[in-house]
Amino acid sequence: MLGDDRVELEPIFCVTEGVMPYLRFKVGRSRRYGIKKIADFLSAIVSASTVRYGAGLKFRHNEASFTKESNILIGFLLKCRKDRLSLGGIASMNKDEFPLTFGELDEFISLYFGKSLSYYENNSLAGVRKVFSGEDIRPVVSIKEEQNGYTMAAVTQKSHILEGRSHCYYITENCIYRCGLRLWEVAAPLFAALKKGSLFVSKSDMPVFYNNVLLQAGEELSIDADGIDLSGFEAPAFTAALYLDGDKEILEGTLKCSYGDTEIDIIAGDIGALTYRDWETENKLKTVLARYFPYYPRLHITENADIYVLYKEGLESIYNFADIFISEALSPVKIRKAPRVTAGIRLNAGLLELDFSNTDYSEQELKALTAAYKGENKYVRLSDGSFIDISDDSVGALSNLLLLGDRKGKKLILPAYYAPVVEEKIRDGYLTADTDYHYGRMVEGFENYKKMDFDFAGLDKTLRSYQKEGVKWLKMLKNNRLGGILADDMGLGKTLQMLTILSEHNKGVSIVVCPTSLIINWGKEAEQFTPHLKTLQVMGSTKDRTEMIAAIKNYDIVITSYELFKRDEHLYSGIEFEIAILDEAQYIKNHETKNARAVKKLSAVHKFALTGTPIENSLSELWSIFDFLMPGYLFSYGKFRSLYEADIVKGNAAAALDLKEIVRPFILRRLKSTVLKELPPKTETEMTIPLCDEQKEIYSKHLAIIKKSLESGEKKDRITILSMITKLRQICCDPTLTDENYAGNSEKLEICINLLKNTALTGGKALMFSQFTSMIKIVARKLDEENIRYFILEGATNKKERSRLIEKFNSDDTPVFLISLRAGGTGINLTGADTVIHYDPWWNDPVMNQATDRAYRIGQKKSVQVYKLIMKDSIEEKIVTLRQKKSALAGLFVDDENALPIGDLINLLL
Repeated sequence: MLGDDRVELEPIFCVTEGVMPYLRFKVGRSRRYGIKKIADFLSAIVSASTVRYGAGLKFRHNEASFTKESNILIGFLLKCRKDRLSLGGIASMNKDEFPLTFGELDEFISLYFGKSLSYYENNSLAGVRKVFSGEDIRPVVSIKEEQNGYTMAAVTQKSHILEGRSHCYYITENCIYRCGLRLWEVAAPLFAALKKGSLFVSKSDMPVFYNNVLLQAGEELSIDADGIDLSGFEAPAFTAALYLDGDKEILEGTLKCSYGDTEIDIIAGDIGALTYRDWETENKLKTVLARYFPYYPRLHITENADIYVLYKEGLESIYNFADIFISEALSPVKIRKAPRVTAGIRLNAGLLELDFSNTDYSEQELKALTAAYKGENKYVRLSDGSFIDISDDSVGALSNLLLLGDRKGKKLILPAYYAPVVEEKIRDGYLTADTDYHYGRMVEGFENYKKMDFDFAGLDKTLRSYQKEGVKWLKMLKNNRLGGILADDMGLGKTLQMLTILSEHNKGVSIVVCPTSLIINWGKEAEQFTPHLKTLQVMGSTKDRTEMIAAIKNYDIVITSYELFKRDEHLYSGIEFEIAILDEAQYIKNHETKNARAVKKLSAVHKFALTGTPIENSLSELWSIFDFLMPGYLFSYGKFRSLYEADIVKGNAAAALDLKEIVRPFILRRLKSTVLKELPPKTETEMTIPLCDEQKEIYSKHLAIIKKSLESGEKKDRITILSMITKLRQICCDPTLTDENYAGNSEKLEICINLLKNTALTGGKALMFSQFTSMIKIVARKLDEENIRYFILEGATNKKERSRLIEKFNSDDTPVFLISLRAGGTGINLTGADTVIHYDPWWNDPVMNQATDRAYRIGQKKSVQVYKLIMKDSIEEKIVTLRQKKSALAGLFVDDENALPIGDLINLLL
């Protein structure tokens, strides 16, 4: 449907006295038909239905049927429909009138800027109105002097002023002008009166009318006074002065107000004989005085907190309406700049001592600083009557420091692992050390770890520059016997960086505790990157694990899972490891779980945590990880909650900054966007996942049945063999694909959901491909449970919807796109994604690569991380191994000359 054949949706802008403006609509080509029920019209648009309007118009309600301008209007109406549905219904659209809210009026008028609109006034056609900018338009009001007063009239009698959310609209006989809201505020009441005809104001009322109406209108109206001088009606300006007196303990205020030579007591409610009062300014002044003087109407203050607030913010607010005069007796009362803080620093026997004897604070003031910082006060009042604002960065830094240890007089005793915090306060200028101290002495390499030497044990060509910096940071912490969290974004190689540290010569055995699904991956990466290290993967039966743990002294790295460590906790008792590492440390985010309690009993010289999401839902998760790394560093959980978490949850920025200062030295986080130049264009990772529990049991049963069938001697054709392989693949994906009553675990599904969840949490976008559309539906249900938004693209998706979904995914913040491998392998551009997951990797490499290249292609500005999920000891792993040996595997499920011989297929099942 092209050109003149397209249908036009015509809006009619309707204004009726006393109600919000509304729209009516006509639809058609040369002949237009009125839309009787707007809700039905929009439903037809949503469903692309075909509707007849009279004998001359019948068409399908899709984008191609309407003109470009009509489609823009339809988009506006659909947005309104969505908004109203979210608010509980669309009853307002179930008739031919479409009432506009304030915001919708603004949006609608903007669509027709510079264009003409059909215009109805009081249900009668009133021609058309063209929309213009009205920023320079001033409605004209004429004033004529009569014998006993003045007559006012609008020069344009047939005019309206409508209120929107961001603008108002001045409607004349020919135009609609978009003006500022100030015009509505000052002119709308006057125009409402003038619409009924002229307005007469007597001479005795003119002073009040002039000052309260005409003068307030200012430049928004153009007054045609016909040569009359109205300035004589202008009242004297309102003036006020506040006089403050008293001492540092008590404060009294006196307010004096006047209009010219006439004094007036606005607090006592003195009406006086004035013909004009600036009630607005008077009321604002009374409101601000009531806010800062707690005994108002008496201007009297006795509490330190109230005096502090008055000086901190009240005086500035009051000064907007009154001059302020402060007596000499109150001159000591002020908010002072923080005194300079100097400390002697000593580090000895695991303790850090700060001596504040040389600072300008007294012992009592240091005590007051700490007490104030723990409480709700935002100040400390010194002995001279002045205030110190503890929101001042330097005071906040000192006060925060005083909370961390034990204070003895003017000395502060801290555990040595707070040394990096003290170093940072010195570096940032919040604390000045005595002359005997040299910055950087307490923590070796703390500031310059990037420049330190490190033997990368043959991995210097493998590691990228940001990874080398990460290794040096870990080494710096290790040298200083400090723990830390390597919190790099997903896919930046946290495991490799940690293995590089482990590759150094260590005195004892190190242990890695990780999710079950990552045990094998740790073993594989250790074998690939640090083959000189002997690794032990603690898995299997209780008996097997007991024997393994008894022999750990023969290994360099022990790898186990959170679940197994919890079961075997007693077997590790008495063993001190060189380095203990928690991978995916968010697994201990709930400090009350058995997993968290168990790993926190680990004894190790050095402790590190790896996680891309150190905080998922609450700050208690961060506390729990630090409770493993350096117990007591963030205090008990109760104290941590009272000092930081509770206030931060309430939005206290100072508490958030304090916590950040304390944990910052021990967290290293790099995002993909910040190290983009260091990333390869595409990184591929095969995640090997063990079959466990019920999933392993059902897989073994089906495999046994298949083997029995193959060994029976009965000849099997190619289709039968492929169906056997497919069934095993489906069990690897999720056993419910073959048995809807299955209620056990699904290891691959759990890993996939965690990858998608981590991608969403870190602001990334992921594509997930699967051959099985039923598997896509299962993943979709899991994402619904996690409240993660997604799109789905399947073979049945039509071209228009396909294009719409692709465009939306690349432009909005939806984090996940679930795609059928066949539907998404070619012809689409999804460069909005930076992660690709092949849930059930296709056995044809070119097809998989085509799917991956939907994200990794020209226009992609982010590195792309590709995950292939493979179940260990399964048909999937066998096919991957065979694929590496035989390139002909690319034609496994395609009837072509490259297809594997049936004998090779059968061998996959044996």
